[in-house]
Amino acid sequence: MPEIIVSQTINRPVFDVFPMFTQVEKLEQWQPDLQAAHQTDDRLRVGVMVTYVRNTRALGWQLDLNADIVDYVPNRLIGYKGIIGRFPTSGRIEFESSGSSTTVTEIINVRMGFLFGLFSPLVKRALTRRTQNALNNLKMMME
Repeated sequence: MPEIIVSQTINRPVFDVFPMFTQVEKLEQWQPDLQAAHQTDDRLRVGVMVTYVRNTRALGWQLDLNADIVDYVPNRLIGYKGIIGRFPTSGRIEFESSGSSTTVTEIINVRMGFLFGLFSPLVKRALTRRTQNALNNLKMMME
């Protein structure tokens, strides 16, 4: 089971950074691989389902995300559980504020099963690169 951990410190307060993750219309501004985003409610909260169609691939598998929000603490945490591509996943995005800067850490756990286990390094590499690129874009856009 690959675990992906990516962090980025953005020189903006958390109340500026957090909405970039919770408002669907803002996601496409900094996630270059995002083709479409949808959530089942206007406001992100526990119980809302999110769908992100992405053009990121690993071994031909499109790594879209379909997930339910299972944990939500404004300006602190977004937790989700669902499917990335064809694999069950759980993850969380943590926001740590230190005055005028915010450290964003995304942790993704992908369960690939025995038959697909051989491909886990490739999936991990693709998701790590995708997540790091997105957070780098967000940092450049906000600073």
